[in-house]
Amino acid sequence: MSLRRFLAAALVCLAAPPALAGSVPPQEAVSGFPRGDADHIIHNANVYTGRDGDALGRWATAIAWRGEDILWVGRGDTWQQFAGPTTVVEDAHGATYTAGFVDAHEHKVPPFDSFPDAAHGRPFGDLCPVIAFTPDGTPYPNFDPTYDEVVAALQACNGEASRRRSVILFGAKFYGTSKGHNLLQELSAASPAKVAVGFDGSEGHGLWGNRLAFAAAGVLNPATDPNGIGVVDPWSGFFGRVYNPFTGLLELDGWAQELAQVPFFAALVADLTDAQLAAVYQAGLDVALSQGVTSVTDIFFAGPPAKAAAVRALVNHPVDLTVACLPVSGLGEACPESLRNRHGVLWRKVFASGAIKSCRGWSKQSYLSPDTQCPSVTTPTWYGGPNLSTTDVEWAIRMAGYNTQASPTCTMIHTFGSASVEQVLTAAEKVESEFGGNLPRRCVTLEHTDMADGWMRFRIARLGYYVVQNPPHEALRADIASHYQPVEAADALHFDTYRREGGIKVAFGGDEFGPSSTPPNVQVAMLMDSVPAHERMTAEDAFRKYTVDSAVARHEKAGLLGLGYPATLVRWDRNILSGNASDMRAGTVQQVIVRGQVAFTAP
Repeated sequence: MSLRRFLAAALVCLAAPPALAGSVPPQEAVSGFPRGDADHIIHNANVYTGRDGDALGRWATAIAWRGEDILWVGRGDTWQQFAGPTTVVEDAHGATYTAGFVDAHEHKVPPFDSFPDAAHGRPFGDLCPVIAFTPDGTPYPNFDPTYDEVVAALQACNGEASRRRSVILFGAKFYGTSKGHNLLQELSAASPAKVAVGFDGSEGHGLWGNRLAFAAAGVLNPATDPNGIGVVDPWSGFFGRVYNPFTGLLELDGWAQELAQVPFFAALVADLTDAQLAAVYQAGLDVALSQGVTSVTDIFFAGPPAKAAAVRALVNHPVDLTVACLPVSGLGEACPESLRNRHGVLWRKVFASGAIKSCRGWSKQSYLSPDTQCPSVTTPTWYGGPNLSTTDVEWAIRMAGYNTQASPTCTMIHTFGSASVEQVLTAAEKVESEFGGNLPRRCVTLEHTDMADGWMRFRIARLGYYVVQNPPHEALRADIASHYQPVEAADALHFDTYRREGGIKVAFGGDEFGPSSTPPNVQVAMLMDSVPAHERMTAEDAFRKYTVDSAVARHEKAGLLGLGYPATLVRWDRNILSGNASDMRAGTVQQVIVRGQVAFTAP
């Protein structure tokens, strides 16, 4: 997940799909459709229904709805039979309509206060900018600073009277140049008066903090245990350690990973009220709506499940928002029932394993150069290892309801690395076989699942679980290649391979941090022309992964334009499904209708 996206320019320019226009076939009969007048009819349109079948089934020329639901969609002049004296009849003049995007994995609330506050001397919010210069002397924000550049920036920000905290975004250079440094000690010296926290700005997994940050997160007590000797790590090595030869003890070295990051996130937004955090959601959903996104499943990192529920209760937006429950104090932490979405589904997120540069992706083979690439080398689990025991993974799957239930509790499992995927599959196969293989499968999705080899992919398909992949992760391909053995790196970032091999069910989500994100149509265009050739997809295949397949994965009735489905549709300025990536990438949303009501109109 990218933290840079909402602070600077786009993380990566992605994606685009196809189109069909042309002659209108003979009109259809209306047998099987409910009678009665429609509230609204759009005709003379190019409507992509998203249904299976040939072009005649996938494309229509008119659509009618009554109330929140679609009454009829088809071809020819049959729409006239649904027009009454109060029906609004709209000639689309050939415009293209599609279902709205269903984003199956997002993080709309950034992990720190990013509100510009120039009036109080905080033009970048809590961001402590590391400034670099072009050859002609033009300054620009440096999101890949060295260790020395981070120390200099923290020293400067520590002296700013108006600053509350210092947040720095870093990348691969920091990992390489900070080797051998005790960050807890040295960054505390660089920023003795301000909480200082750094995030891996490209991947989103990887955090360091000074002593004040660890205290604000409730991890250590500076007065009684300033080096964190007595800190208990409930999540299997999420806190980095360093050996102190003078005491013979392991101390915290300043690194924190995975769920251990959440208390830091919560501390960094502690000054924001629930209403302010809800306003961040509102802003993010406004952007999403303007991009044609009408449903978002979001993982809230700014606090525990109770906090997520309190913030979600204050969000009122046309975009269908699901906030997942993320237990941070242990798998047994209760998930508030109020987090059930409008479809009656409650999603729980668990981390089995997953990170690249922080070396938390559990691989079957050793990393290429763990002693120089991985932080906290004195802690063996940082070379890759499970976040959860196999028993914990089995429990997380058993806690999920069944796909056939109307309102299940579902589990999304974050898994990254071949050994991690193997652990999750072994646990799932055990649980699913306990009551007979023919029973309905559990409501489980596998998030990412990179490094799954051919045998694992066969097992995923056999289980029937959806894999939620993230097109923006294409930007991480170089990081994966630099850390993992080639045979495993070759099994990363599968987009079309999953579809071609064994019929694995795939859904898409952006997995980006902050209110702004890469438009899904741009992500789809990237999958058409910018990923390795063997992973490229057609416009319709990729578009379906971001609409109907994501809806099915998240147990939502969405992503299709068909009888009985919500009248949620997007009008584009061109046929984004023409088959040309350029059309997909350049597509602009003109209007979004959500459940029969206009929710967005482009200025």
